[in-house]
Amino acid sequence: MKQDKLIIGKITSPHGVRGEMKVQALTDDMTRFDLLEQATVRMNGKEQTYAIQHVRYHKNMVLLTLEGITSKNQADELRNGQIVIPREQGIELEEDRYYIVDLIDMDVFENGERIGRLKEVLQHGAADLYIIEEEQKDLMLPATKENILNVDLEANRMDVFVPEGLRDL
Repeated sequence: MKQDKLIIGKITSPHGVRGEMKVQALTDDMTRFDLLEQATVRMNGKEQTYAIQHVRYHKNMVLLTLEGITSKNQADELRNGQIVIPREQGIELEEDRYYIVDLIDMDVFENGERIGRLKEVLQHGAADLYIIEEEQKDLMLPATKENILNVDLEANRMDVFVPEGLRDL
């Protein structure tokens, strides 16, 4: 089932003393924050929408100033909050690209046999890393064309190839 909201960032910490905060972009195009007039912050299952006052970029982080958040303490209260947008505001994806939220909890199959479910996606380095919850332990599978054979969002199914020896790591 598709989620109606997409997570595009995570608030990591305050930046300075005037309420600006560092946001880790969870999107391929971090400049997409320039297109937003407001930001919805999700914390502990609750959402609060704020007008965006200012967006700027520093290194690999988005620096965000929200209306009503004027101190380091207020910004710190939003630490670990997720920046979410309605799905219809999401960027159209290229073929064979997927929103992570649509992949989580997908059933994973190898050679037609269910081996587990996709538990988490880690975004580090050249390829994402899919964490597949198997019966005995989690399998960390690089999300490459060689390993991910098919993704069927409608059937909630992913077919994979697990290279020999990967489970032994």
